[in-house]
Parts: sequence; C-alpha cells; structure tokens
Amino acid sequence: MIDFKVKGTKLPSVPEGTKYRCTHWDGGCLDLGCSYDNWISYGVTKFEGVEYVLAERPGYDAYQLFMVSTSDIERLAAEQSMTSTTLTELPEYWVVRQDLTNPGWKKVIEYLNAKSGYGWFGHAYNYYGTEPNCAKGVNCYDEISQFLNNPTLLTIEEFLRLTNQKSETMVTIKRKELQKIHDIACDGWKQRIANIAKDQPFGDIKLSQAKVDKMFKAATPKQLPVLEKIFDKRVTLDMDAILRQIEVRKNWNLAGVSFFLPGGYTWKVVTDDIGVQCLVPTRK
Repeated sequence: MIDFKVKGTKLPSVPEGTKYRCTHWDGGCLDLGCSYDNWISYGVTKFEGVEYVLAERPGYDAYQLFMVSTSDIERLAAEQSMTSTTLTELPEYWVVRQDLTNPGWKKVIEYLNAKSGYGWFGHAYNYYGTEPNCAKGVNCYDEISQFLNNPTLLTIEEFLRLTNQKSETMVTIKRKELQKIHDIACDGWKQRIANIAKDQPFGDIKLSQAKVDKMFKAATPKQLPVLEKIFDKRVTLDMDAILRQIEVRKNWNLAGVSFFLPGGYTWKVVTDDIGVQCLVPTRK
C-alpha cells in the first residue's frame, strides 16, 4: 500500500459525498460537494483519535487544508487499484487535470498541441490528455469518465518528470502590487494583467519568471521604478531594452560623432579579461 503520510504523495480520486473536515476550522464533518482528482498529501494529523490525511492540489500554499480520514483514503486507493509502483515512462493513455495556477500546466498544453497540431489554451475543460480513438490522438473533457481507454490520471509534476521537463520558476506578489503595475501599464498590458487577476481570483498572485521578464523588457524608463520596487532591481539588465534607447546624438557640439546614452544608468568603459573595451551600464 502507498504511504499517504508522505508529503507530496499523489492521492486517489476522492469522490463527491466523501466525509471531510478542514484544518483551522472547528465545524463537524461535511460531505464533499464535488470530486477531486488532483490532490496530493500534505502529511497527516489526528483529531479526536482519528488519523486524517491533509489534502490539497499540488503547489497549494494557503493555511487551510482538507482532512480526509486515512482509512477512507486507503479504501479509495484499493478500489482504484493504486499501487506503490512509480511510473518510469508516460502511459499510453493519460490525462492531466487543468490547473491554471501551476506554471507547468502550460507545458502540458504545449506538449499536446505539438502532438496534435491544435491551438489549445487549456482554459475550456477540466481534463486534457491522449485518446488515440480520435483523429489527432488527444482530447479534452470535463470528466475523466468521458475519455475512452481508461487513461491514467497524472499530476502536472508527474507529467513534467516523465517528459523530462522542469516547471517554470514562479514569483509571488500581492494583489495590490499587481494593481500598481496595472495602473502604469499601456492598454495592451492592462488587458493582460486583468486576465491574470481573473485567472487567479483569490489571494496572492503567482507570475512565471518569464512573464516578469517580459514586463521588464516592455517597460519604459518611467515604468521601470515601479517594477523594480515590486520585483527588486534586475541583477541582469535587459540589454535589448537599453539598446533601443541609445541613439546617435543629433545636436550640440558632439552631433554626429557620439551616442546619446539614456539616463537612469551610470556608464563606464571597462576592459575585459581578453583586453577588449566594453561599455557597461549600471542602474542608478
């Protein structure tokens, strides 16, 4: 039997109607209002002599967790024929549950789009995966039972491991900080930021490092101080953005024979290790 006491262990699908409690809440047992297929273990706890598995989706970082009795979890695992065998390759038929807050979700969709030629964004349905009976070998539904061939449910982390990929680095900011970015953004970025807030309606906002990098690359000199106050000054400067601001000086005594260097930086000519002179900007 799988040891569900180990944090990070994938849990069986927990169907609607299963009894549960919640941490940090003194109410009695309730019945789940829907099924949960993407929970992992966050360890175990005891309450009034009963052992419970702490459960939530991968990457969950809030303080309140579901509590399902260990006996119920082990019963469900047995009913669903879960074993302790760790997958070493991608199953022939597999699905992954949608999780727009997990940066690895984008990689699942990219993988399926490359396989099928589709242009999915991964927002429309609860599950995406393989179904060779279809013309392009992939499909998406709201329920696993709609898939043919009894596919294996994978967590996003399992998918990334089995396809030798890594999840993106994430940056967490407060909602009020996202609002500050929205306030200074151009119209195009205002809409992108509004969509981010819509996709993550509760709590703090998680952004991929790649998206943060794009914000810095698109920022004007007036917008940069706001981003740097929220994300800190960039250790690595966006040299392409700086280069776009450098231009030939067109007036005064050095017109036509010098470059205008944008403000906000100190500029120093440095000789590198092989004797080549380099112009190095440093943000003030």
